[in-house]
Amino acid sequence: MVDQVEQLTWGELKLRLSQTKRNYFTQGLSLDAGFETAMLAPEMNGATVLYDGDIEHAEPNPGNLRIFAERRFGRELEFPKDDAAPVWCFDTRAVYADRDGAWPITAKGAAAGYRQLDSRDSGQVRTLIDRASEYLAGQVKSTGEFHYGWFPCFDRPIPTYNTLRHASSTYALIERLGAYA
Repeated sequence: MVDQVEQLTWGELKLRLSQTKRNYFTQGLSLDAGFETAMLAPEMNGATVLYDGDIEHAEPNPGNLRIFAERRFGRELEFPKDDAAPVWCFDTRAVYADRDGAWPITAKGAAAGYRQLDSRDSGQVRTLIDRASEYLAGQVKSTGEFHYGWFPCFDRPIPTYNTLRHASSTYALIERLGAYA
């Protein structure tokens, strides 16, 4: 649910993006006042709408916006051409829900996008570790390599193999097994 809205010009937003590390823009963006083209920050990050190659800061990527918008809205979109054009940045309130309950999602700061836990008692922590370990164990291929995930922006699996990821994932699974030994 939209919580706060800030209207900027396209030029002001581009300046803000130039001062934001890529993949760290945490606000949603709408290209129209009626929010018909509203995009959540996780959607934009997943589709690399604000990522354009090797640039270290957030940078509008027109090609990825067109691809994402076609999939999300059923039509292509373009970023404004005029720096004076209005755009709307927004913050949201959300909840994470699963079979065990619902938790608010942190909206701002370093923990933005994470669920808020009321307590971190040992039972809750153990449940989180168990579920994460079960998921990780399910990512092991018959070769012993891990399936590392999916590039949502390209709709394909991550093809690269990474020794550091393998070692840290294996270590995490060994630690989990050791907890029950």
